[in-house]
Amino acid sequence: MLLHTNRFLTADEAGIRPRLMPVGACKQWISDVRVSDYGKDCVAFLGQKNSRGEFVPHGTAFFVGMIAYQRTLPYIVTAKHVLDQMSDDAPVLLRVNTISASGVRYVPLPKAKWHFHPEHNEEPGRKQKYVDVAVYRPDFDYTDVQMVFFTFDDFLTDEKRSEYDVGVGDEIVITGLFFSHIGEARNIPVVRTGNIAAVPDEPLPTDKGLMDGYLVEVRSIGGISGSPVFTHLAVRPDKIIVEADPYPQLEHKTLKKADKVHYLLGLVHGYYTINTQEEWVSKTEQQVGDLNTGITIVIPASKIADTINQPSVSGADIEMARKFDEASKRRSRAKTASVPSASDRQASDENPNAREDFIRLANAAARKQKPDE
Repeated sequence: MLLHTNRFLTADEAGIRPRLMPVGACKQWISDVRVSDYGKDCVAFLGQKNSRGEFVPHGTAFFVGMIAYQRTLPYIVTAKHVLDQMSDDAPVLLRVNTISASGVRYVPLPKAKWHFHPEHNEEPGRKQKYVDVAVYRPDFDYTDVQMVFFTFDDFLTDEKRSEYDVGVGDEIVITGLFFSHIGEARNIPVVRTGNIAAVPDEPLPTDKGLMDGYLVEVRSIGGISGSPVFTHLAVRPDKIIVEADPYPQLEHKTLKKADKVHYLLGLVHGYYTINTQEEWVSKTEQQVGDLNTGITIVIPASKIADTINQPSVSGADIEMARKFDEASKRRSRAKTASVPSASDRQASDENPNAREDFIRLANAAARKQKPDE
């Protein structure tokens, strides 16, 4: 994954108190085969504090940067159902690592300020559709927050998936929360690996209705809801076998090397479980309980882009970036206009008194013409 290095909005430009975004937000992945330690800086934990003041984690969130007018606009992304399962009686808290000190910070993110996908609808009486994406526009001082961003250039679009033949069997990586070990002094995300089990084709059945998404097989338990899922394209075969005409003829197809190892595939919705004996494909007398099948639903990255691209979410940020871009260009033009041209500087260097000589001759000519008037 290549992280964007354009200039971030200043505090005045963003309309908030922090100074410039930390340089750490522009770190890049430095490894192709292993997942870089920087990958763990792209996530934070979401949860609430209980009556004893203890933080209880509910899921994972991660950071996305939208590029507009050479500036990076930050957003926080998670799965909507992570918010749904939290109580309305306590604030939603983002638990993030800090840069200047070895510790964590708890940032309140009110439920009312989260934005959802334009097609998402849970209102009774209308056709309901659950799109499991939630986005928050940072309105807090994030100067000291350790953040690494995915940008839209890092999203695995349908075009990139087709161009690089990303499909079933390709490796994926998930960075997120592990309930049993979240860290005391700092967040400690864990990295899970797996592979794509099915690409989006038919809508997938869930307890919230049908959803569009990938299926991935990954060693997983609770905590990864809302986590980013990205490709791991470091090691792939040079060629694959595909169908050719006439059927059933086959042929070899050369795989194009991807520009990046890590593309954002999407975010984790949740994994399928088996709760009863009747849910087994072949019937068994085994007591199953709540058994994780290892198959996880991933909401495509395009749904995240759709959510952020809404005027109600990013419209004001884009307009703000545009105004400051225009102001920057005006200052640049004014500065350029105030600098003498090369010919002016050359004439001045050759005759330091050139301007004074010109004024003196012009005045003399004016006096000479005056009697004839």
